[in-house]
Amino acid sequence: MRIAAIILAAGESKRMGRDKALLPWPPHSAAQSNGSATTLVSAILRSVLRIADRSFVVTGGNHELLRGVIDPEVAVIRNPVPERGTFSSLQCGALSALKENIDAAVILHVDRPPVSSATLRLLTGSMMDRDSDACVAIVPSYGGRHGHPYMVSAGTLREFVKAPVTTNARDRMHGLGAVEYVECDDPAITFNLNTPVEYELAAAMLHQG
Repeated sequence: MRIAAIILAAGESKRMGRDKALLPWPPHSAAQSNGSATTLVSAILRSVLRIADRSFVVTGGNHELLRGVIDPEVAVIRNPVPERGTFSSLQCGALSALKENIDAAVILHVDRPPVSSATLRLLTGSMMDRDSDACVAIVPSYGGRHGHPYMVSAGTLREFVKAPVTTNARDRMHGLGAVEYVECDDPAITFNLNTPVEYELAAAMLHQG
């Protein structure tokens, strides 16, 4: 099964006050031994290395900034109209991934912390026996709360591309009857990183000690 990772990073980060993709991760981490800082987008990309055959980062007004710090092997795609919302960025990433003949894609938001490798393996394993042409979405849960990232079949990606830009992914997936939930032991799936307060909370909860 060929898997794509689609990282949505086109938001303006207004509530955070700085580009979320470039926040240090782990939080408050010092520079690595080679002198380069670990950013949230680079941590997310590293987390999907073992499961993704191809990775795509969808940018907006921050395109030139992120293109300069992301590995050249990663496809950096500019959403020409990011003001149309997150779903428009997802459509940009889906179009690019489908051109690579992938069977499934894991959808990650740059305002969410990286999740464990066990969670990514769980999503992948849950997708393995599904028909890639069917409409399928695998969504993780922790303590009864649904979260991110989620994984979709190529069939679901094609439905995303065809949908109106005013759609959102959750409504589209439920409209297709495609959603399956899997329980995981990973609180990171429930965290948002939209504001400095949420970022500090994630730092305290996910990186204690």
